[in-house]
Amino acid sequence: MHYFPIFVDLQDRPVTVVGGSEEALRKIRLLLKTGAVINVIAPALHEELAAEPRVNWIAKGYHAGLLEGAALVYSADADLNARVAADAKALGAELKAE
Repeated sequence: MHYFPIFVDLQDRPVTVVGGSEEALRKIRLLLKTGAVINVIAPALHEELAAEPRVNWIAKGYHAGLLEGAALVYSADADLNARVAADAKALGAELKAE
């Protein structure tokens, strides 16, 4: 088994999602059911995410400093998964790559 399912209390904790596409949308729909503070790093954002008031859109290209303070990090951008994983690990955040 490569992955271990866990439960994490995300109430009022920052979760950062890298990517603003359909992949990110699917993960964020689940995160919206929690009390997480949802930050999305992406130069463009899926229209459903843009309309969601709980999504804090950081309209920038990705860099490691944008992960600081995140309790959990999801990468929903295949081109950045490895880089985001390494950066999140270096900062001590958990990472889930889609």
